[in-house]
Parts: sequence; C-alpha cells; structure tokens
Amino acid sequence: MKRLAFVIAIVASAAAGAADFSADTVKSGSYLHVPAGETIAGGVVFTGAAIVIDGDVDGDVLAFGAYVEINGAVNGDLLVGAATVVITGRVAGSAQCYAASVAHTGSVGGSYCVSGAALFLRGRVGGETQSDGAATWLGGSFAGDVEAESGYLALEEGALFGGDVDYRAEELDVSPAARVAGELRELPEPVPEEKEPRPFNFTWWALKNLWSILALFVLAALMAWLRPVMLTAIPDNIRQRPWLSLALGAAVFVGGPLAVALLAVTIVGIPSALVVAAFYLMGLYAAYVFAGAFLGRLLAARIFKGRETPALFAALMGIIILVLLGNIPYFNVLLALAVWVFALGGTALYAWEMRKTRPQTK
Repeated sequence: MKRLAFVIAIVASAAAGAADFSADTVKSGSYLHVPAGETIAGGVVFTGAAIVIDGDVDGDVLAFGAYVEINGAVNGDLLVGAATVVITGRVAGSAQCYAASVAHTGSVGGSYCVSGAALFLRGRVGGETQSDGAATWLGGSFAGDVEAESGYLALEEGALFGGDVDYRAEELDVSPAARVAGELRELPEPVPEEKEPRPFNFTWWALKNLWSILALFVLAALMAWLRPVMLTAIPDNIRQRPWLSLALGAAVFVGGPLAVALLAVTIVGIPSALVVAAFYLMGLYAAYVFAGAFLGRLLAARIFKGRETPALFAALMGIIILVLLGNIPYFNVLLALAVWVFALGGTALYAWEMRKTRPQTK
C-alpha cells in the first residue's frame, strides 16, 4: 500500500512540477473525515467523494475527490485535485490546488500554485503565488511575487502584495485600497510560434495526463457517493459475462449514433436526438471509469493477495493505467474501442438487472 501511494505521489508531483511527496497511509471512501483533535502521523493520500480534514496531519497530504475541505493543519506539502477545494486551515509547506472552484482563506507557508475556473484567494501565502483561472479574486496577503493569468482578475480591497504582481487578464479590476509593494506589470501576449514539430515536453505531457486522471476520478467519486454498487456490479458483469458484454456493448456503441440520426430526421425528434446524444457521449466518458474499476480490481487482487480493496481506490489504480496506456500511438485507438464496447455492455447488463429487480407497482 505504501509503495502504491508513493507511485501516485510521484506521478502527481511530477505533473504539477512539485517537490517530492511522501505518504505512509492511504485512506479511501465516499466520505473521509479527520476530526478536530486527531493527528495523523506521516503523509497521507486521501481518495474519496468528500474529504474533510478538521484535525492535523504531520506530513504531506495528497487529496483527490469531488469536495476537499481543509480546516486543520498540514505540517508538510499539500497537493489537491477536486471539483471544489476549501482551505481555511494552515499548510506549513507549499500547496498546489487544481479544481473548478478554490476558496482559500487559510495560510500557506511556502509557494502556492492554483488553477481552476473560479479562484477566491483571500488567505496568506508566504512564498510565490502562481494562479491560472477563468475568474480570480486576490484579496489576501501575499509575501512573495504573484503571477496571475485570468479572464477576470480582481485585486480586492485590503489585499497586500509584498512583491511584484505580473498579470495577464482580459479584464482587470484593481481596488484603490489594494497595496502592491513592487510593480504591477502586464505580461506580454505570447507570440504565436510557427507550426514546427515540437520536442517532447514532459511537464506538459504529465500535466495533461494528471488532468485526465483527475477528471475521471472525480466522476468515479461522484458515482461512489450516489450509487457505490456501480463500481463493483458493472466490472463484475464484464468479468463474469465478457462475451455478452461485448455483444451488447457493440450494439449500444453502433446503435447510439443511428438512434440520434433517426430522431434528428424529424423536427419533432430533434430535442430527443440531442438528449440521446448527450447521454451517449456521457456514457462513452463514464466507460473509462468502469473499465478502470475493472482493471483496478484485477490488479488489486494480485497485488494485495485477496485482501479487500476499496472500490474507489481500485478504480483510481485502473484509471491511472488506462490514461497512461492511452498515450501509445495506434494502440490508444484499440484501447478506446475495447473500453467503450465492454464497459457499455457491462452497463447495459447492469441497467437490465436493475429493471428486473425493481419492485413492480400494481
């Protein structure tokens, strides 16, 4: 378990350009809570739908989930990937947050790297800050230099900047009460490069894969929260009835676009066609979660020698493998077809079984 946690930490930290992380414990589940007054010794990897840390962690923290809230103290570095991140506590080291929404009113002792759609940074940062968001509000105390890229960028009343503020924004709103000790400078627009073969960029490759893993895991966490049986029942269908899953999956894979085309022929059917197309595309994306759960459970059975492994953690293992294998040219096409067909078939079996077991009303 520790070895696997270390591998996850290395992959994530390399993708984000962070320092090495260390983890001694892995905690996985739909809802994870570290109560106030409790202290966890050593680094921890959290994977769950909702993660709330009210206590303390004497080490590094890696947290992947739909919702992550940190109210206690992290006496190490922090790396978070989630849909929503809330930080009101203290991080002694550096912090990295990748989420759709980040609300930060706590403190970070080292550098701070944050990326997302809506960023509310109103806490204290002891080192340099880098932010990239669709909309960003900077209203805290920033001891080091700040580099911010955003569609909308606000330097709020009471914000304190101990160094320079370099920005690139479509709309800039600077409060007269914001204080910048250094210079407020607009970053030059990037010069378009000529279309030439680019050398391999490991950082960009790793970051792209991390985002893919994070997006799929957030979806898996939501499934585990709403209907956890799906992460075990659908992989079991694939394992126990592979040929039936293959046949049904092929029918759904081919029949989905045909149904959309037939519905779109008539004006009345256009709204239905859009609905069917949306569900079809969501099914193709969710297929990677179920295929990851299937692969992760097979791998966990070999690694942990029959010991019970949380379904969400097994899904994360499989998702990482599928995303990395998807980088292999040509093979990635065959992999996608296999994932779509088998997972769609397993899902169709699951839906049929749920229909049969649903109570009949008279």
